[in-house]
Amino acid sequence: MQPSPDSTSHLVHERFSSVADHYAHSKVHAQGDDLPALLRTAGLTGRETVLDAGCGPGPVTLKLAPDADQVTAVDFSQAMLDVARREVRARDLENVRFERSDIETMPFASASFDRVVSRYSAHHWPRPVAVLREFRRLVKSDGWIVLCDTMAPPEPVLDTFMNALEVLRDPSHVRDHSIAQWMSMFAEADLKPEVAFTWDLRLEFTPWVTRMETPAERITAIQSLFDGAGADVRRAFRQEADYTFTVPGVILRGTPV
Repeated sequence: MQPSPDSTSHLVHERFSSVADHYAHSKVHAQGDDLPALLRTAGLTGRETVLDAGCGPGPVTLKLAPDADQVTAVDFSQAMLDVARREVRARDLENVRFERSDIETMPFASASFDRVVSRYSAHHWPRPVAVLREFRRLVKSDGWIVLCDTMAPPEPVLDTFMNALEVLRDPSHVRDHSIAQWMSMFAEADLKPEVAFTWDLRLEFTPWVTRMETPAERITAIQSLFDGAGADVRRAFRQEADYTFTVPGVILRGTPV
């Protein structure tokens, strides 16, 4: 499926195609407290078919494949899929297949997967309920969905501040939602949600902007946003002297209803 010139998916493809290798070597994406928790939440026994939706350079696919029957890795960026394929081959994993697709409309039959997993993709979704409904279509009745991403704090001023930072860094960012908002969207998509894991994600400022190749003027704007923020905002995000900061993350588990 090819992107339309004015679509959000096209912007994501454009932004991430040039930085795919940066993400392959990102500590935030290749490591993290959330990865072991994601594996526990997936609850694989070796018999499951798994969809990694918005797989990026493949860190989740690499973790899930040894414990799954088959993993299907889907992303809209061909460059990301190429990096993921390279990493899979380097580990001699033979139970992974790749598909380039918009995750709102994937080319798979209904009830094709025991698990649908997505990590650090959801903040790029312009229509999150539509994506969740597609996940609901694809997951088997006795399976479940695992969604892992950064979350906006519930306080409006902190929500606004966090999303402003993200858009300045990466124009393809759509929105970090709060946990309460995600719980509501899961229910709208006929999924019963539960919080499986929460953690605090420390984002080292220089690697954070470098892996997205954020232009210098936007980096300055982000720093100015921090400098002009109130003490309560800087404290909430644990801002450090070099502009490193911390944001909340969550893993949600959704079961079909």
